[in-house]
Amino acid sequence: MKLRSPAKINLGLNVLGRRDDGFHDLESIFVAVDFGDEITIEPGRSLDVVCTPPVTGSVTDNLVYQAADRYRTLIGREHEGAKITVTKRIPTGAGLGGGSSNAATVLLGLQERWGTHADVSSLAATLGSDVPFFLNGPVAYVTGRGEYISPLDVKLPWIILLVLPDIHISTVDAFSTLGITERRGAMRLDKLLPHALDNKGVLREHFINDFERMIFPQHPVLSTIKTQLVEQGAFYASMSGSGSAMYGLFTSVDIAEQARSAFPGHSTYICRPLV
Repeated sequence: MKLRSPAKINLGLNVLGRRDDGFHDLESIFVAVDFGDEITIEPGRSLDVVCTPPVTGSVTDNLVYQAADRYRTLIGREHEGAKITVTKRIPTGAGLGGGSSNAATVLLGLQERWGTHADVSSLAATLGSDVPFFLNGPVAYVTGRGEYISPLDVKLPWIILLVLPDIHISTVDAFSTLGITERRGAMRLDKLLPHALDNKGVLREHFINDFERMIFPQHPVLSTIKTQLVEQGAFYASMSGSGSAMYGLFTSVDIAEQARSAFPGHSTYICRPLV
């Protein structure tokens, strides 16, 4: 069984305040894209996870292993085996949700492989804040710490150019540097999105990533990439998540391909929103 494990980008990311449990409330539009990892699930005597290239020192620290192990406990089949191979393209510490996507993809894959259909929504939230989205996707309004998912029935007609600097940014560290002391209300990006489809100025004005103001001074190259994306024809450019992935939205593949040539020192991918 071969499965696609997509990356996501954030259209706007508003951090609304720190919660009593130490997490932060946020709002964002999550968009799954047709760039990502590949996961293969095969029969096995034990639970065996191979990730290429490795992303954790110990296999038991990998979200894929944790997802599979907790799922077999959930369904009462603690000794069920599977060989799971993850071929990585999504970099870690990039704000593209790679590990969360892998975990969600494995949960869905094991449901099919083992012929079980237990509710995994609560389990997904324990694995990571972005995991619930990847069970729902491909476009959703996400609130809470990421566990409240409102799928949006919208077609996004854009071409996406991903620019991936070789910079790892810890999400935990990124949140710790925000310095948010007061709560603020949500902008309701889900209500603004239809207007943004008709008026690209709405994207630029209202779909802001709060992490940029803290991350860009630490990594000025990211601000430079954002400026270059706009100069190369993107009608909107942003950092995804807490970084370091940057992306630009374009009206055609040709323009995105031309823009791609401006980033010879970085990995780049042209992709589309999933439908």
